[in-house]
Amino acid sequence: MANQRFAPGRAKGTQAFLIALVVVLLGLFAPGWFGAGLLFAIVAVLLVLLSANWRTQRPPVIGVRLVIIAVIVILAISKIS
Repeated sequence: MANQRFAPGRAKGTQAFLIALVVVLLGLFAPGWFGAGLLFAIVAVLLVLLSANWRTQRPPVIGVRLVIIAVIVILAISKIS
């Protein structure tokens, strides 16, 4: 047991991922404007995080993240109509 160490940073990352996953699933399965609002809130948070880390990321990583954000925006718009 002495070799096993608790990594508090990893636990917080896992919790953040699970919370984000729950919010995305709620946004996808919630009806109409409520689901779209959750998805747009996720997009806003992702854009803030992307802009905060823009200079430290490589261009391919930024491109992938922008594609993911675009897909979420498309899903949110499709929920409205």
